[in-house]
Amino acid sequence: MVKPLISVITPTYNRGHLLPRVWQSLMQQTFKNFEWIVVDDGSTDNTQKIISSFADSRIRYIRLPENRRPNAARNEGVRASHTPYLVFLDSDDELVPEALEVIYKEWRDLNDETVGVIAFRCQKAATGQLVGRIEGERVKLGYKDVICERFAKGEFLM
Repeated sequence: MVKPLISVITPTYNRGHLLPRVWQSLMQQTFKNFEWIVVDDGSTDNTQKIISSFADSRIRYIRLPENRRPNAARNEGVRASHTPYLVFLDSDDELVPEALEVIYKEWRDLNDETVGVIAFRCQKAATGQLVGRIEGERVKLGYKDVICERFAKGEFLM
């Protein structure tokens, strides 16, 4: 197996029923060199059974013993990742087929060491309406922008 370039990190809590849709969107990606790290934040539903049913070597499942909230789960996913690029994808979201390819190309072509995050606006699947409050389709953020919550507020994909 080729070492993945992107880790898609999904925190989840009692949302096992939504994960097949997330996985379907990942299987349809034009960029295939990724892993999916699912961090189960102490769920009491059938999340583990659903993830096991996908039977794909690109999936890594981490179960936390108790609910610690989404940011703690995301941090566990970051610690488990060994890839150069991270994508945070919530368990109630999905990606368009070209998403990982666009993200990878943005990072590959970036020549600015001050940028630590690229935030992409999201759209509603049913209507295509863009949501979130960032300027333009995407914005490149430095450390202070992210920590001080400048420029990127609301719904967006990092």
